[in-house]
Amino acid sequence: MAQHYNQLPAEAIVAIQAAYGGDYLVSRNHYRFPVLYDTGTYRVYRLTGLSG
Repeated sequence: MAQHYNQLPAEAIVAIQAAYGGDYLVSRNHYRFPVLYDTGTYRVYRLTGLSG
């Protein structure tokens, strides 16, 4: 399951955030969203203020 979610395209993340809300995304994948924290393995992205 984690592998599936770590491979979601950015457009799917934006759609999920628009439908259900949420301020942050923790993922191993690289996205264009603003990075708040990077462990080298996982990144925490800010999702607030996104537009489709």
